[in-house]
Amino acid sequence: MKTQDKQIVAMLKAFDRDVVLKAIELYNDEDSLRQELNTGGWFPQRDKPENQEFYFIDGVYWVQTPEKRNEETATKIKELQQQAAAAKKKRTSMALKKVSVKCPYCGAETYKQAVCGGCAAGKKGYKIRLICEENPDHEVLL
Repeated sequence: MKTQDKQIVAMLKAFDRDVVLKAIELYNDEDSLRQELNTGGWFPQRDKPENQEFYFIDGVYWVQTPEKRNEETATKIKELQQQAAAAKKKRTSMALKKVSVKCPYCGAETYKQAVCGGCAAGKKGYKIRLICEENPDHEVLL
């Protein structure tokens, strides 16, 4: 073993084993964080940035390059636009269509109309409204 390695081992033996293992774990976490920042387009600088997002780690400000920031922003905007386009609900046609079913009150012809899912009848589970041709007050919910 080299002299330098012997000195390191002697120093580490002065501490509890659990403390040394925790320190090694923290060192590895910090190293992986730095690598992640570097691959994400972040770079260290000494001066505090103005009007820019930054991380402050061990006395150093980490700032993202404008190109990488613009790229991430454009990607996020596209994702939000795709979600908004996919989230649009299908609209129910409220047109009246003549059907062969007779009005149960007066025997006249009826028209079929879809029930809006947001109204009181729609919330109760009704899907179709039959409206009498002669008297619009005669309606049947199905």
